[in-house]
Amino acid sequence: MKQPRTIRIMRLMTHVMTSILRGEKLMISSNTDKIGELGGIYVKFLQLVVINLDPNNQVGYKQLLKVYENSQPDPIDVKRYLASQLSAQNFAKIKSIEPQPFATGSFGQVYHARLWDDRSVVVKVLRPSVIKYLKYDLRLLNALTWLYNLADRKKMLNFRSMFKDFKHTSLNETDYVREAAVADSYWESYQNHPHMVIPRTYMELCSKHVIVQDYIQGVSVAQLLALQTSSTDAAAYCLQYLQSDLHVLLSVIGVEIVGRALVGEIVQADPHPGNIIILPGNRVALIDFGMSAIITKDRMAFYDLVVQYQKLYSGHLAIEDFTLCALRCLAPVLYVALEQTDGLITQTYQVSIFEKLRVAVKEYFDETNNKMGVSQDLQRFSIMKVLFFGINKDNRFGFSFDLSATSMWKATQTYFVLAQKFDPSGTIILNALNEVIWQAAHNMDRIAGSPQTQMSSSEALETLSCWFDKMARNDPWLMSRMVGNYIK
Repeated sequence: MKQPRTIRIMRLMTHVMTSILRGEKLMISSNTDKIGELGGIYVKFLQLVVINLDPNNQVGYKQLLKVYENSQPDPIDVKRYLASQLSAQNFAKIKSIEPQPFATGSFGQVYHARLWDDRSVVVKVLRPSVIKYLKYDLRLLNALTWLYNLADRKKMLNFRSMFKDFKHTSLNETDYVREAAVADSYWESYQNHPHMVIPRTYMELCSKHVIVQDYIQGVSVAQLLALQTSSTDAAAYCLQYLQSDLHVLLSVIGVEIVGRALVGEIVQADPHPGNIIILPGNRVALIDFGMSAIITKDRMAFYDLVVQYQKLYSGHLAIEDFTLCALRCLAPVLYVALEQTDGLITQTYQVSIFEKLRVAVKEYFDETNNKMGVSQDLQRFSIMKVLFFGINKDNRFGFSFDLSATSMWKATQTYFVLAQKFDPSGTIILNALNEVIWQAAHNMDRIAGSPQTQMSSSEALETLSCWFDKMARNDPWLMSRMVGNYIK
């Protein structure tokens, strides 16, 4: 089975890469079924892609939304599966279970069931295909990222590091004992919240491959996106049929995702449309804690980036400030090296390297805006697109962004993209960020006191040397501007 599977994967990846190089848009819609058949991490990949698509420019977008809740399920005799996972005593507590799943995601499929006291619950089981193929597929992806890393001469993204983070996250997502413990902790924390609902987890009925939780009945955000794609006003629908304010509840989710990163210890890191359920009575449920991120060590760096996003959504962004904050979060080693040596450099040469970097970023932004009209991307709040492919085109600055440096940044980006699908003006996100910053002001001692990256002077100089070397290869003219004052 594995050899034909390998051939299918290699053919699919070849087709995908060819489509990308040709600039074709049809690669996702034309390969949805093929990716769905592979299951597991490939469905997870498709979920990440779909959340970033523009519904107005993507053929078959409504159909693609099924990837969040209605992927192709594995054939399972679920009663026999549960009997093999639970003790006879605990298995007897499940009074009945429907034979077919009502929802299927990348790693799990979910069934309606009833407990001994007739309580309505859901039973989530790990898909057998994931158990069978996950480690094999991860080895294959490891080889593919290794080859891509060799071919990527500009080195803007650390694909090897990204793969390690993806591997760690994927393996964690198959550990249902860990997920159940995180979900139970959330349930304890949010029992008295006025808007947030977390399903209760029945820990005694959970195992390595099984989770049992209360059934949450409502409308998923994936379903609302499908309605909106069909020209139905999702916000009006929620108000009429659920008596719930969609925009308020999406802001509540934003406060949870972003705010918990600043003052909590662990956070749900996969706020995709299938994991957010709008409930009657102005409440919203957050489900599925398989992808939960440990909070970034340097909370202050993340706080500064949140402030920059607040300025973006309120129309007061300075692109050079945003770039330095992004550098601190996504390239912390380089930022600390710059910070550690800038004082000495400024004292010796009367020129700050940070200031030269700010001036260069602003000039390239203005130049790119004149040529490509990146202000349109800023109007759509696609700030990272502007940074990666405009200001830092072809990685002229020699940055090595490590997207595994903060899982919280990725979760935040997912939330931003999702909220903007319902509110292109950005008001939902701005309201959430304002609340997060207000809450952070009352916890600043904890945020400011978080540990930061440390390095010796020799390590800082070596880091700068490597950075200058990469910049010289990618853009010699920019390199001469950045270091000209220091070598005269």
